[in-house]
Amino acid sequence: MVMKITQKHRKIALLLVVALVAGVAFKLGYLGEMNLLNRTLASFLPVRHLNDWKLADHSNDWLLKFSSARLKMVGFDKATKWPSSNWLPDWFDPDEIIEWGKDPGLGIRDLHAAGITGQGVAVAIIDQSLLTSHMELTGQDVHEYPAHDMPYEERASMHGTAVASILGGKDIGVAPGSTLHLVEWSNELSVGECFREAAERLLVLNSQLPENERIRCLSCSFVLPMDARAKLEKAGIMVFDVDYYGAGPLTIRPYEDRNDPASWQASSWYTVHPETLFAPEQGRTVAGGYPTTGGLGTPIVDDNYMYSNLPALSWLPPYVMGVVALGLQVDPNLTQEQAWAYLKESGYPYRKGWIINPKGFVELVREYKAG
Repeated sequence: MVMKITQKHRKIALLLVVALVAGVAFKLGYLGEMNLLNRTLASFLPVRHLNDWKLADHSNDWLLKFSSARLKMVGFDKATKWPSSNWLPDWFDPDEIIEWGKDPGLGIRDLHAAGITGQGVAVAIIDQSLLTSHMELTGQDVHEYPAHDMPYEERASMHGTAVASILGGKDIGVAPGSTLHLVEWSNELSVGECFREAAERLLVLNSQLPENERIRCLSCSFVLPMDARAKLEKAGIMVFDVDYYGAGPLTIRPYEDRNDPASWQASSWYTVHPETLFAPEQGRTVAGGYPTTGGLGTPIVDDNYMYSNLPALSWLPPYVMGVVALGLQVDPNLTQEQAWAYLKESGYPYRKGWIINPKGFVELVREYKAG
């Protein structure tokens, strides 16, 4: 008996061929730039993110040799397993990329070489807890105020460690000379209440510090309630969170010049708004990593670093407030209104806003201080 091929059969066969070709193309990286495809597939697949390769085992993935587009988009850490170099593109060296990504970029290290490190400036973070034993934070002037009475090893988190390393880390931090206070928010409270409670503890802490050691600026990689933000600002603490002053994320491809603003581009997933202040987010190395169980938890080891390349906003506030801390070293009387005005005045014009210009900002602070 001969089966009759109908139009329905042809359609099914065509769909199967299209799905097969798309799957192969995605695997090879040809569709790697299609963020909508990434997001759609990620919503159905039991993975953190299709481009999140931290702790992943790709040691047998020989197709990576032909996946340059995809490799320019992935995030990974020192625990990621790779095939031999013969099965990777010639340009791709994960250890080199992690080292390249440690440079905060945009002239930050030139400021450090000139002695502008945030020395004498107290900054704060409201976030998850720290792995204070991480090599990026050991020896730094870091203070943690936990919200939970539990063993240190159980509460230390990836996220808190990462944002702290961006703001005040010894090698990758924007303001490595600053005094860093991290107030942990409680996961036993609702989203809004956990930040209000952390802000109240921060205010009490600040009132107990000597006047010349009080906290001047706060980075929060979440959205602070307006009433909590108002209290902090009334107490003289500059506040920057992910919902404030129109901050926009920048990304950069591996091995491009991190100090050239032309190398940085707005992240493709972000909708650009007028008056946006752009700062590095994707394409950078941070301290910490994920535990083997996944999620925002304990970094694997004290010397683990991860090359972060996922669409998010968490790394923006510590970068921006690190730059502000550099300005506060030059002029301790700098106000929040002045800081935001100078950041925009000194910024590199880009799209509907500006790319942050740390060296230009510090120079502008110095000029206005001199009168």
